[in-house]
Amino acid sequence: MAENIMKTPEILFAKAQYYEKQGNWLEAINLYQSLVRLKTNFPEAHHNLAIALRHEGQEKKALESALMAADLAPENPLVLFSLGISFEKIGQHTKAIEAYERSLKLRPNYTAALSNLGRVLEIEGKVNESIDVLEKALDYSPKAAGVILNLANSYLSAGLPDRSVNLLEKLIQNKTESSSDILATVSNSLGVAAQITDNKHLAVSHFSKAIEYKPDFPEAHENLAQALLSLGKYQKAWIEYEWRWRNSSNQQSKRKLPGPQWKGEKPGKVTLLVHTEQGFGDVIQFVRFLPLI
Repeated sequence: MAENIMKTPEILFAKAQYYEKQGNWLEAINLYQSLVRLKTNFPEAHHNLAIALRHEGQEKKALESALMAADLAPENPLVLFSLGISFEKIGQHTKAIEAYERSLKLRPNYTAALSNLGRVLEIEGKVNESIDVLEKALDYSPKAAGVILNLANSYLSAGLPDRSVNLLEKLIQNKTESSSDILATVSNSLGVAAQITDNKHLAVSHFSKAIEYKPDFPEAHENLAQALLSLGKYQKAWIEYEWRWRNSSNQQSKRKLPGPQWKGEKPGKVTLLVHTEQGFGDVIQFVRFLPLI
């Protein structure tokens, strides 16, 4: 009898929530999975399971749980917001937009949904729509760091660096209220704004500061490389440029080839495979170095 009591949906849900608060996502996942097997029509459990799975990088399984939660609770804006996040995580931006919009129909002042919707619209190239949505979000939550960052990036995409900088500098001024991750992202965006206005030295300063805040920040490293290249500081630039392979936003993937990568040492009696990586312009520029090899 005692064992059955310990496995009631309510007890399992409470225990799973406890582990969730402790940051023990794997244990939370195990309990939520047991719970949804025991009681399949429990939307809160499916919803929480989706969140826990996302924390563990299991995006496809998270989407399955988020879809189940949305089927069971189609009028819950939080559940639909979570569904949008799951679609966004696997790159299904059109469906993410639809989910965020459904959430906002139910709760028009839902700042987090507005912020995410604006970000995805900007990614999809719908910059003007993105700005409209994010300015509305900023009206509701003028101090929300995520909203400010997303709007600043949309301003950059729209070719409005001055507006972007004005927003970003507010976050820099409130360092005590911002995490190191946010400050790193802000500094990176300030660097992009400096690049747009052709202030290369300032761009290098901002990208370097972003890396100080968050050393393992591939996008900032790659941006720093581009800025250093434009200044002719090639030795450091090429080192930083190796981070491009870890930057998911540039959509490049490193070729997997047999044999070791050449590091510039004297080749000796070996065969060097030289291959293209990006556009024709780069190929035309650098093919002149082949005789030196």
